[in-house]
Order: sequence, then C-alpha cells, then structure tokens
Amino acid sequence: IEDGATMEVVPRRLNLKAELVAADPQTFLAKLRGEPEEDISPALEIAQQQNAMSQHEFCRSSDPREDSYSTNASVILRHVEGTLVHSKGAGEVEVVSGRDIAAIGSDNEKALKTLQDKGCVYLAQVDYDRIYLRDDDGNHFEVKGDQSLDFKLSVSMGDDFASPRCVVPQKPFKHPDASFLPLPEEAPQPRLFVVYGDGEAEELLLRRDYEEAMRLARKDPNTLVVEGERMAWPMSCCKSHSIHRIMHMDPVTVPVRPLELPPGICGTVEQPEMKRTFTQFRQFIEYPEISDQKLKEWESAYEVYRKQEEEQRLLQSTLGEGLKHARRSMNATLPVEQLAKLSQAAASEPEASEQARDGGA
Repeated sequence: IEDGATMEVVPRRLNLKAELVAADPQTFLAKLRGEPEEDISPALEIAQQQNAMSQHEFCRSSDPREDSYSTNASVILRHVEGTLVHSKGAGEVEVVSGRDIAAIGSDNEKALKTLQDKGCVYLAQVDYDRIYLRDDDGNHFEVKGDQSLDFKLSVSMGDDFASPRCVVPQKPFKHPDASFLPLPEEAPQPRLFVVYGDGEAEELLLRRDYEEAMRLARKDPNTLVVEGERMAWPMSCCKSHSIHRIMHMDPVTVPVRPLELPPGICGTVEQPEMKRTFTQFRQFIEYPEISDQKLKEWESAYEVYRKQEEEQRLLQSTLGEGLKHARRSMNATLPVEQLAKLSQAAASEPEASEQARDGGA
C-alpha cells in the first residue's frame, strides 16, 4: 500500500472439521483437468482433507467447476507503525497494538496466539456487532454496537446489578464488592507539561513512550534519527535524541492510473507535479539516572539551602529594628513640654512653606 502498510490475503475453505484451512489453487486446477490431487498438491494433509471432503455425500458434485476453490479468506493488515489487524475470515477480527508486537518480537500466527492468551488483543466479532477485551488480571470487557458496555470482573461475586442513578450529590457510586476487589498495580500515568514564559514547552515522558517513538522513527524510511548527542552547559550531563521526518503538505490522494494516448491526440506531455514537503522536528532530552546516593545528597543539600533561606529571611526581617528602638527611647527621655514644642514646630512647617510659595509667585 502507498503509505507503507502491507496486506496479506490467504484464500481458505472449510474442511470436514469445520475448520478454515488454506485453499490450494493447484488442487482446484487439478480437479478441473481431472488429474489426481495427490500428485499435484505439495501439502499432503490439506489435499487428503479436500479429497475426503469432495467424496462426502453432501459435498459431491458431478461438475468440478461447481466446487468453489475458496469459501473464505483471511486477511492480515500490518500498519507501518506496527499495529496489526487480523481478520480470520469467519467474522472475527483481531487488533493488536504495535507495542505488544514489538514486545514479543514477531507477528506470526503463533505469536498472535500467545498475545491472545495474555489478553493483549482486541477481538471484534462482526456477526455479533461487538468488540471484546480481556486484560492481564482476567477481567472481561465487552462493548456492543449500541454503545452499551458489559463487564465481568475476575474476583467479584457478581456483576449483574443495575446501573446507578446519580441522584444524590457528592456521593460516590461503587461496585457492590469494591471493599475486597483488588486494586490495579499502578494508575495510568498522567501527562506532565512544563510551559515557560517565552512560549516554549516540554513534556515529561515515560521511558517506554520514548522507546516506542524511537522504534517507529527507525522503521520510517522518510525519517532521520540522531541519537546520543551531548548537550552544552548547563545541561552537559544530558543527551539529546532528535527525529527529523519529511512530511507531505498536500493531502494524500489515490493516484490515477496513467492514460497513454498517441502524441497527435495528447499534444504536450504534462510534467509531473512536484510534491511539497516540510521537515517535522522532534527532540527528546535524556536526563541522567539518579541513584539513591545522589538522591540523598540532593535532599541534604536542599535541606541546607532551605535553612540558609530561612536564616536570611529572619535576618532581613530584623533590619531597622535598632532605629525603631532608639527613636522610642529618645521620645521617652524628652520632657512633655519639649515634645509639645516639637509637635507645634512640625505643624507650622507646612504653613511656612505655603507662604514662601505665595511670595515667590
């Protein structure tokens, strides 16, 4: 496919056990030619099953052309980012994330069976109009086409209770067995952003999110990955990992099949249209790992800094206290008559200043 995805289609047909097996085109051609199937088919087991099926009274046909070569087909769609969609051919579609496939290192049928046993596969049943999921703890979740949700917890006594009506404010509605149901090992990690005053922003990522982004970038042929660059001071202890990806500015369209005409009809040959592109830049800053010893040293240094800040704050709050005490003591030693004269002199100073201003005018 144009965007890098691949599709694998395998024709299949039912055997006597009502199982979908791969259909052999050579067997069908041998039937049309009237040749024995055992000499043509490389897969002896499939040939024997198809031969036995053709001899069955419900499957016997006098004309081999009426016997269908394939009744079903299985399809595997592999996205460029690693996500896999597997249609078994009988109404069941499996959806597996690229992260889970990368964890097991393979996407063959045996590996997909292992993921399904672990509960890492979304299973859509098209004939029932529902999608089904089982997590690692054995809990079952089922979403139907009418947007209703059914679930079954692995350790609960029963889940067939009515949906709560939130009619009482500030009252949490819980599962009836919430008192003894096990809690998950960890809650979903929040997304943390740091926004600076100049408009720049950073996001604190988990290690697995960074590794997933780098894995997808290495697989993209239009992406340049630069890893392990040392940064300058004051971040000399950090490393920089950059992703440069060429992106198309024009929308993706299905190419039209070229129509070849004689020169006398087509006239001039159209030049191929140049695709407009731009470069998308993404950078990851890897901080060094902090050991327990470094963490203790940092906490002790922070405690010393906090004490110094508190001492400095107390020192600044005491500035000018001596002047206030000296003024109070001087006022206490002066007699009452002298204090009255000082207050009268202070009151007459504004009048003198107004007279001087009027005389100057």
